[in-house]
Amino acid sequence: MIYNGNYNEFYKELFNLIDEKYKDETQFERHRKIINVPREEIIGLKIPPMKKIAQEIAKNNWKNFLNEKRNNTYEEKLIRGLVIGYVKEDYNNLEKYIEEFFKNDVDNWAICDSAISNLKIIKKNRKEYFKLITGYMDSHNPWEVRVLLVSLLNYYIDHEYIYELIEICKKVKNEHYYVKMALAWLISIMFIKKREETLKFLQEEKYNLDTWTYNKALQKITESFRVTKEDKDLIRSMKIKTSKI
Repeated sequence: MIYNGNYNEFYKELFNLIDEKYKDETQFERHRKIINVPREEIIGLKIPPMKKIAQEIAKNNWKNFLNEKRNNTYEEKLIRGLVIGYVKEDYNNLEKYIEEFFKNDVDNWAICDSAISNLKIIKKNRKEYFKLITGYMDSHNPWEVRVLLVSLLNYYIDHEYIYELIEICKKVKNEHYYVKMALAWLISIMFIKKREETLKFLQEEKYNLDTWTYNKALQKITESFRVTKEDKDLIRSMKIKTSKI
């Protein structure tokens, strides 16, 4: 299915692609709970057909599509993010669309994580993109903060950026569940990829993190098959004990 300039037709066609699995109420509700989206905002499509649609749009009139006034479904939002990731265009010409997408469409973890993992243009434009996302560090919008953290864990855990990532981990202060989970996830991957620097951070700067996030990061490290038994034992010994009420 290709967007041909008529958004209403495009929107109606999405309903013809509903996965048979999600026509079952139990499966649909399970899907809804996993992605944490209100029922009325879900059509019921799986990721592969959405990627195929986005690839076709990215080859054609993608600008018109991104400028369309749209409805408010999870699938529409995700397709928009995927389109941006598939477009063959200079980063400078895409940044405004990336910003608009983060501001207007990223409102749950699934859209955030799926779209960012598809933004391969970041790999060749890391400095420009880093400047954009670090502006979200103190945002009142928790999804913009998650955009920052998920972007970092996908594209910036290396010798060039590791110390900047550590500073960001110390500075992010947000009580939103999906921000704290993303921060814990980021730290766990930092440990896997840059063990020495991250271990030192966890040992010396742990009180720059709230206890829940710190312990969750340790848990995620110990759950990884890429961490040795010896390191898992070490990490378990570092857990901060909390009183149970």
